[in-house]
Amino acid sequence: MAPKLEHVFTLRAYISKDTTSQVGTVMGGPQRIVAPVLRGWMEGKGLERCDIVQPFGDWLQVDPSTGTVHVDVRGQIRTKEGHAIYTYYLGTMVMDSACGKAMSFADDAKTTEFGDHDFFTAPRFETSDPNLKWIESVSGGLVGDVPCVETDARLQASFVGEGRFVVDDDRSTAVEYAIYHLRSGKP
Repeated sequence: MAPKLEHVFTLRAYISKDTTSQVGTVMGGPQRIVAPVLRGWMEGKGLERCDIVQPFGDWLQVDPSTGTVHVDVRGQIRTKEGHAIYTYYLGTMVMDSACGKAMSFADDAKTTEFGDHDFFTAPRFETSDPNLKWIESVSGGLVGDVPCVETDARLQASFVGEGRFVVDDDRSTAVEYAIYHLRSGKP
């Protein structure tokens, strides 16, 4: 039976051309891009909208031979009550023209929709909030590019995120993720 997805959070992270560093070709192949997140938010199940705080950023590797972007994000979020949430996620995005325009902050970049791209992550969370401890027992894991259930008894399931780009009216650019709890398809 196929697994089920339950939407639990939305995370939006704003990036800027002015603070993004194009490191260029590294280790004889991929290109490195470092994109600090300037601001953003997360909201969802049991969580009022809360703010992204510094440090938060993405250390991307772009493989021009395959058109694949490897996402490597670490950051922190602060709840309204002052609790910390640490997130870490890896993922992949298949570069298409819409992604390229958004990532290069092109004048004709546009907001995309979920499902427009092959853009997936496997987020993990840690928190000081006793009411959100459940997010620590639902953690992301990857085997290759496939979300998996970890074998540790306290890690009972996985989170998966689907990404898209948001370009606001003022041309601010964000990466937005719909984050799902991956559940067994068993009744």
